[in-house]
Amino acid sequence: MKTVVLVGSGYSHLYCLNQLQKERHPDTNWVLISNSKYQYNSDMSAGYIEGIYAVEECRVDLEQLCQRSKASLVEGTILSIDPHQQVILTDQGHIQSYDIISFNIGSKNTLDFVDGLKYKSEVIKPHHLFPEKFDVLREGENPVIIGDSIEGIEIGLSILAWKKKHQKAEPNVTFIHSASLEEAGSKTSRKISSFAQKKGLQWIFSKVRSVGETFVYTEDDQEIPFSHLIDLGEPSAPKLFKSSPLKVDDKGFLLTHPTLQSVSKENVFGVGSCSSIMKHPDTSRNEGNGVKQGPFLWENIHHLIEGKTLTSYKPGIHNLSIMSAGDKEGFLTYGKYSSYGKWQWKLKNFFNRRLIAKYN
Repeated sequence: MKTVVLVGSGYSHLYCLNQLQKERHPDTNWVLISNSKYQYNSDMSAGYIEGIYAVEECRVDLEQLCQRSKASLVEGTILSIDPHQQVILTDQGHIQSYDIISFNIGSKNTLDFVDGLKYKSEVIKPHHLFPEKFDVLREGENPVIIGDSIEGIEIGLSILAWKKKHQKAEPNVTFIHSASLEEAGSKTSRKISSFAQKKGLQWIFSKVRSVGETFVYTEDDQEIPFSHLIDLGEPSAPKLFKSSPLKVDDKGFLLTHPTLQSVSKENVFGVGSCSSIMKHPDTSRNEGNGVKQGPFLWENIHHLIEGKTLTSYKPGIHNLSIMSAGDKEGFLTYGKYSSYGKWQWKLKNFFNRRLIAKYN
């Protein structure tokens, strides 16, 4: 009997659990280890902030999914891994042995690159934290979002839309960034900046120098007041891998072959934003790749068990991306193409609801 352990409830692992209901290797025992009983779809967080989705609509019930899949659910966070003895330890004191293990635990945001930031910024990763954090954030008098990502603009515009519906005072929401949006080209970035500011988002192009008790200080000497602060800076690797014998890239992410196997141990897999594919180091760390890697992970785990040749995963050149722009509007990009309007949000809503329904 082979024990397959899935650490984290990202979409590649949800895919495997779903497949277990359709086909199952007779000599395998599957275990999911997750820090929550729910997996939240972060792509629906903007809709949740705006009040479009209830919290139950944004999450997958892992207990029910594991019951249907005849897999064991262990709640906890992994503290350490011994790839030689093939055991892991959780923060609850649970020791789990494995024959094959896969990590799909996401990334965190770096908070120590600006003086004072880690003491004031709200933490929304892991994603199961986002409902309670965003409930507080959207009601703040002067919420400020720092980051160079589409996600930061989504959050800003969704807070703005919620405030316009629920508060009489003129809303004041600020987005601070110091570089071009990492997911978009310069032309697309200008389009996004234009409609975001027309909607009333305070747009500041500057680098944050430090964070005080109630002000953000920038390098061009601006002082921006805040009631609540959220930073969506560069993703950082889980500490788990750095403290293990497994090889990591220069940023600390688990280093894998295109087959999604660790370059250190063939029975260790890494998928989603916690890993870095050796031949594709520039792969964007977003949930889209986690979803696409699911079928490859499922197939390769079984091929490893059966002694067959594994299949390589190759990221696509372009990913379809739809940013929520508030008021049930969306901004769609695919390669150099972009468009903005109501149908774009409807498409995003359709994709997200279908994804959640697939696993519930």
